[in-house]
Amino acid sequence: MAKVRGNDPTGYSYGDADALKTAARNLASAIDGQTATRSAAVTNAEREFRGYFSQVFADNAGIASRSASKLSDALSSLVGFVDELREAAKQEDRRRADAKAWEAWKREREENFFVGAAVAAQFEAAGGGSGPATREHARANPDAIYEYRVIDRGTPGQHLDRLEEYHIRRLGGPTNKGNPDGLLENKRHQMREARYQAAGGDPY
Repeated sequence: MAKVRGNDPTGYSYGDADALKTAARNLASAIDGQTATRSAAVTNAEREFRGYFSQVFADNAGIASRSASKLSDALSSLVGFVDELREAAKQEDRRRADAKAWEAWKREREENFFVGAAVAAQFEAAGGGSGPATREHARANPDAIYEYRVIDRGTPGQHLDRLEEYHIRRLGGPTNKGNPDGLLENKRHQMREARYQAAGGDPY
């Protein structure tokens, strides 16, 4: 039975992220837009200074110009970081929504049984019949009653293994010593990373 945990939304504030990104981008644009005006003002002011004070003013103006450029670059980098974090949060929320939908389906099916039923997703091989995932769950829970929902189809062998590995990853991964926070009761991946990538990686 696939037991899904940690499927509540992340709580990431997309609105605040967008507001921060907009503010940083606008501020960077404002700083860059002042470059020509500041440069002209410095040139004019330098005509009024002589000797030591002229050199101090020129040095300070150079420091200010370089600092403004660095600040603009930092703000542009911040916009990029916000974009990356926003996309990561979006993908995580999508994964959690998928997991929550799966849990709701599982709970609904279990409540319709007269006895406690263990529900698991089964990948049906071409031509029908039970696959290794079915037999594995049955061996782990010999006293349970199962109903299997077909969520994908493939030919036996590498193709079917690849599909099962894809859905295991999509729904949160197996739960074991190496991954105690996994979202499924599966104890292992169906394919190792190298074999999964060699088979083509994510099929969809």
